[in-house]
Amino acid sequence: IQGDGFFAMRVADKNGESSIMYTRCGTFKCTQDGYIVDAEGNHLQGSGGDVQIPTDASEIAIKEDGSIFADGVLVGTITLTNFEDYNYLELYGDNMFRAVDGAVEIDPVAQLEQGFTEQSNVNVISEMVSMITITRAYEAGQKMIRTQDSLLEKSVNQIGKV
Repeated sequence: IQGDGFFAMRVADKNGESSIMYTRCGTFKCTQDGYIVDAEGNHLQGSGGDVQIPTDASEIAIKEDGSIFADGVLVGTITLTNFEDYNYLELYGDNMFRAVDGAVEIDPVAQLEQGFTEQSNVNVISEMVSMITITRAYEAGQKMIRTQDSLLEKSVNQIGKV
């Protein structure tokens, strides 16, 4: 997804009951039955429910608006959604969110890119350098406190003696 939006997924719990969850993780695969699922087997949702592609399709194209074409024929549209306030989303597992009471869905300002996955927006090297810098500053602060404590101890115990 390029922009703000979530994929709607049908997630089954241990009791076999399913509910709709939301994710930004766009790594999907196609099952033998033609359903598009994530790594855990949760079904991607479209305008008519679970997204299913004909198993005999030789060319699959997903357009920026989420329209899915199999051999040039429209077979479905991926459901994208967004929320007015992300505070009404509850984390479920590693990368799923559940909408809680008060969540207001809004139209997403997003477009899909077939063949791409969203990468981290963090530069690992610069963040590691920042962590090292912060750790060194913390250690320097500790050293200053120990030195000050030692000076206070000497002034009370040695200088104050008659």
